Amino acid sequence: GDRSAYGNADGRIPVFETAIRYLGGFVSAYDLSGDVLMRDRAEELAQLILPAFDTITGVPAGRIRMMETPEHPSRKPLDQSGSVILAEAGSLLLEFTRLWQVTGNRTYFDRVQRTTDWLDRNMTAAGRIETLFPNMIYPERNISYGTISFGGMADSYYEYLIKEHQLLGGRLEQYSRMYSDAIEGAKKLLISRIDTVPGVSLMTIGELSGSR
Repeated sequence: GDRSAYGNADGRIPVFETAIRYLGGFVSAYDLSGDVLMRDRAEELAQLILPAFDTITGVPAGRIRMMETPEHPSRKPLDQSGSVILAEAGSLLLEFTRLWQVTGNRTYFDRVQRTTDWLDRNMTAAGRIETLFPNMIYPERNISYGTISFGGMADSYYEYLIKEHQLLGGRLEQYSRMYSDAIEGAKKLLISRIDTVPGVSLMTIGELSGSR
């Protein structure tokens, strides 16, 4: 359209926002009502989003044109050189995993699991400090930069790790380990005690700035 809440109206949609609000909404509606139409609509939307994962590493692109699907003849390759926000890259787990659970199509889980595997095993040289990532990553170039925090642009990545552990019933040790390691990293780098108030034990969580 002529207007966009996400910058220039160039026809691209934010993959993360679309997944958590629309795809997640359809799946939740199905879980609450049992209406198969909601499940079918969720799967239709997921099929439109899947091309975002067609990157070398499997880490999804942050923006995509909905008409650029495998069935559409005008589809163009995704930009392999751009950055993606950490929260955008790692916060599609719940929606796609739950869609696999209700449809039986494991493709949805495999796509988000590939992203997790990349962040877990292949990004250690990309600027990760302890077990925490800066909020911007270049998956194809194996670098990252920006602020390290539990705030905006990063928060849901860490949040989704423990929720994915719960959704999978603890069947994959990976998610519990990654979340626990991230919390330990936060204790070392981000969490500080405040002792200025006598007799009161307080803590605050901050951020670490700088590129890597």
